Amino acid sequence: MELQKWETPEFEEIGTSAEVTAYAGIWPDSE
Repeated sequence: MELQKWETPEFEEIGTSAEVTAYAGIWPDSE
């Protein structure tokens, strides 16, 4: 998983949203 860059506090919420989006199957980079 390449969401390590989201591990900063201010991006934590965005990182979580990105994960949810990825799990929803809407993430463009899903392989």
